[in-house]
Amino acid sequence: MKKLVLLILVVLLSLGAIAQDRGEKFVDFAGYSWFGNTKSKASNGQQYATSNVPSNTYYGLETSFGYFVAKRFLLGLGVGVGYSKVPDRQENSEWLFVKTSAIWLKPYLSYYVKLADKFYYKPEVGVAFEMGNSKYHETQYLTEKYPYKSLGFYVNYFALEYRVSQHFAIDATVGQLNRSQSKMDIGTSGTTVTTKQWHFDFNSCEVAAKIYF
Repeated sequence: MKKLVLLILVVLLSLGAIAQDRGEKFVDFAGYSWFGNTKSKASNGQQYATSNVPSNTYYGLETSFGYFVAKRFLLGLGVGVGYSKVPDRQENSEWLFVKTSAIWLKPYLSYYVKLADKFYYKPEVGVAFEMGNSKYHETQYLTEKYPYKSLGFYVNYFALEYRVSQHFAIDATVGQLNRSQSKMDIGTSGTTVTTKQWHFDFNSCEVAAKIYF
């Protein structure tokens, strides 16, 4: 009886002993979304006018390959595509939007901290190179499409992984801090607009299915 109990314990421990060791590899498939509303107030003496701005919306799909270069340290490379729709201005009581489609490449580094059996906290830092096109409304009925390129770095500060089995895991990431610089070519005049920005959010979400091999 004692031998049977010991055998069961050994089997259970071996099933739970799923570690992020050097040489492990994976491929994952992820989807993400980000949204938010903005309210602005304009003062005129004692009067305040509040306007509701439509939501910013961002959607994307990404696949990545990762390799553990050391215990708990992961190097990865992701490729993704995305779409965004951001309110620009109102014209004749109608909101006009900037619509952007993009593709990106991002090398990244993650560090795994075990919180419980099969459950990990995995903050991530990376560099993202992005290129795409943004469609602007010159007027209510006339749009122009401008190409852009962007380079930046990011930090996923709240990222979790649950290792369902030896070969399958589920990731969830909420929020991100990033710093980017983009250059956009405007029209045929050769004008280039450079934009630098910091961005911190906590209402973005990414979910990924991960296959280890």
